[in-house]
Amino acid sequence: MDWEAVFYMTSLSIGIIVSLGIARYAWRRRSIPGVEYFILYTVAAVVWALGTLLALASTNPALERLWGTIGGLGVVVMPVAWVGFTLKYTGREKWLATRTWKLVAIAPILAFLLIGSYDIYRAGQQAREVDIGGLNPLIAITAMGSAFYLSALLVFATLLVIQEIFRAPRVYRGQYVSLLFGVSIPWSFGLLALWGLDLFPVELLPIAFAIGELVIAWGIFRHHVFDIMPIALDTVIESISDGVIVLDTQHRVVDLNPAAQSMTNLSAEEIAGLPI
Repeated sequence: MDWEAVFYMTSLSIGIIVSLGIARYAWRRRSIPGVEYFILYTVAAVVWALGTLLALASTNPALERLWGTIGGLGVVVMPVAWVGFTLKYTGREKWLATRTWKLVAIAPILAFLLIGSYDIYRAGQQAREVDIGGLNPLIAITAMGSAFYLSALLVFATLLVIQEIFRAPRVYRGQYVSLLFGVSIPWSFGLLALWGLDLFPVELLPIAFAIGELVIAWGIFRHHVFDIMPIALDTVIESISDGVIVLDTQHRVVDLNPAAQSMTNLSAEEIAGLPI
């Protein structure tokens, strides 16, 4: 085994260890809206990384293909879980109760089952030296459609997070930024690999995964991602005449309506994040 393979496997191992730590930390704070989806995202990331790691370590082509297929399950689950997390974390949990969401969530899983079963079939036929010809057109279309679908989910969720970066009180923007970069770093490379583009070596993906998980871990401890939930400015009842101050679970000020600002002679930006 050459040093490059060892380096990639080490990167994946670091990412797996950090991911498991994040999942454990998030589980202890699962009362925060959306955390259950983030745990699913993290577990799916571990499945992908572990499958890739075992495929790299395998000397048996059949086992390498099997581990790669198992890792692929994590790849299709991660975007769905990321969308679910962003919808709840940004206060759009009603979308998750719709029939459309159920179709959105199940579609990539069905595509994976189709592609994965066909891949296993091809591997079995090739092992028996049976000529199976070129790739089935249906499978090729499904694979291309899945790549587009997963890309669209990631872009959609990313736009939601970017929107909240500008809408949330300044004290909570770090939470969104750390989550955004933590997810975007590995997927920037992952989407290129998914589309078969060779702008960057695919071997950089394990490194990007480890860096992304470390960024999320940094966000958890620096910006308390799962200790407090950002509340969008439009959730404050600004139309009532009484002063309203919105606190988080740690008794820190999230926002205050115009009446409260007049009473305290402080703007929302000045008081956000202060303990009471």
